[in-house]
Amino acid sequence: MLERSQTDHGAAGDYQLWVIYIDAREEARRHGGRRVGTEHLVLALLGESALANALGSDLDEARTALEVIDDDALAAAGLDARFDVAPLLERELARAPRRPTLKAVLQGRLPLTPAAKSALRGSSGEMRRDGRHPGPRCVLGELLRLQWPGPAAELFSRLGVDADVAAERLTDA
Repeated sequence: MLERSQTDHGAAGDYQLWVIYIDAREEARRHGGRRVGTEHLVLALLGESALANALGSDLDEARTALEVIDDDALAAAGLDARFDVAPLLERELARAPRRPTLKAVLQGRLPLTPAAKSALRGSSGEMRRDGRHPGPRCVLGELLRLQWPGPAAELFSRLGVDADVAAERLTDA
């Protein structure tokens, strides 16, 4: 499978919040989900090198950790995580355009979980006077505030991310 290129989502001034949604939606699809959760937002943000450095992790490591979390959840429910199913058709994950059109956002739309919706809304709290979102760092900062047992908090825990240290790195970068 071809991976999406790890390019930055853009500076705060030209940042579009929907770009994170589109990338997270593709991660949810890749993972087999029907909803976009906070864990998918984390994976989408790890495509940006500065944010990956702040967390001290990368996209592949986070995907592997999320698979382990899912395997553990299945085992806790008494299901074997390794059962025979046909693999999902893998397709190239396209990078969201800097300024996505309404058609790009709505095409193949997946709903957000309440926690993911809350995180995106919370990150918009520092909206600028001109109506522009302050940037992907604010989204990651909001996700770092989430508490366990949320999927993003559990993913951060599996990756060994200290939320306070990562938040400090975000403000310093």
